Amino acid sequence: MPPMGLLYLSSILRKEGYEVDIWDINGQRPSTEEVEAKLADADYDVYGIGGIVTTYASACWLTEVIKKHHPDATVVWGGSLATSSYSRVLANRPDIDAFVLGEGDRAILDLVKDIEQGQLKRTYSRDLIDNLDEVSFPDYENLDTHAKYLRAAVGGLNPRKWLDGQPVYNNRVGCIISARGCPFNCYFCYSHYLGRKYRRRSAANVADEIDMLMTRYGVEYIHFCDELAITKERSYQFCSEMSKRKAKVLWGGAMRLDILDEPTLIAMKEQGLIHVGTGIESFSPRILKLMNKNIKIDRAKENLQMAKGIIRDVQYSLIVGYPGEDEESLNTTLRGVAEVGFPPEQAFFATAYPGTELYQYALDRGYIKDEAAYLGNLSDHEQGSFPLINFTGLPEDVLLSAKKSLEGSPNTVG
Repeated sequence: MPPMGLLYLSSILRKEGYEVDIWDINGQRPSTEEVEAKLADADYDVYGIGGIVTTYASACWLTEVIKKHHPDATVVWGGSLATSSYSRVLANRPDIDAFVLGEGDRAILDLVKDIEQGQLKRTYSRDLIDNLDEVSFPDYENLDTHAKYLRAAVGGLNPRKWLDGQPVYNNRVGCIISARGCPFNCYFCYSHYLGRKYRRRSAANVADEIDMLMTRYGVEYIHFCDELAITKERSYQFCSEMSKRKAKVLWGGAMRLDILDEPTLIAMKEQGLIHVGTGIESFSPRILKLMNKNIKIDRAKENLQMAKGIIRDVQYSLIVGYPGEDEESLNTTLRGVAEVGFPPEQAFFATAYPGTELYQYALDRGYIKDEAAYLGNLSDHEQGSFPLINFTGLPEDVLLSAKKSLEGSPNTVG
């Protein structure tokens, strides 16, 4: 998907008259030789680096390359990588000149103005934006949206996500962030680096962006990069707005299926919903309580089955190896998968990310002794593809077998 955070910042800076170039290394995947050659020839006043925490090792390398070729340039880190890891790992790194912590929409202007005046600070942060309708749309014009991004396999267009990511459908895709934050408090979740205050754009404002993407770029599928359907009320507001405009577009995104019902899903399907992704995490009530997941198991099972009969693409995920996991809880989850009738899209290993309660748990119990080294190792284990930390008393091969079993859903583990 497009680098949405960078597009928002580009929109703000260019409106103020600054020149901005975007290089999406994650999306374009150039070689390290190509990256260094391009940076060696570059000539910028400020180099901004952002990413999620699993990009820590790459961000460190980029910083070293920039400083090698442009020692007097200002290097700034932002995004969730900087925000979640600043106080513990990054505060004493002299090669990084400044950090934007939290939302960058307003802080980025403070930073560039201070640079112009020779008054650069170490950190920049601003209060969260309450009215997201005030935020300009992402700066798609400063990105080659007609290349990879419009033809990317995202959300409901990406059934081969864990195989090879190759497109199955030909629809042009656009991505939208319709809300920021999350009202829930799962102990493993990385989303709280922006705080727990949940802020939503109005249905009309979201529909305006969809209109722009459809008109300007011929987008046929919208992938929402947030918890769109947090409440039934919001779902109906969105569907009403799309119906009023007679907008014909397919869409999908992550939702809490346990708080939706059949009429709501049918209403959303009538307005183009084809994809639902949801995190169930475990079918063991004991493990869910330890996760602070706050999900009703029976309702989740019923709604997964119900959604599967309504929506074209329904996916859910599970987490293996959370603290307290044992053979009993794994077998309870296996039985839950069998009752639902179809396996999860993926079972992830419990992974401690900075800023989460699970990360503090790992620190307190000595699982993480060198935080910088641990963050570097996360680059090779994105989204819990391997048990980087074994939080359980189970042998590692049992956890690996459980992951495989859950994704194939036989009867028992052990």
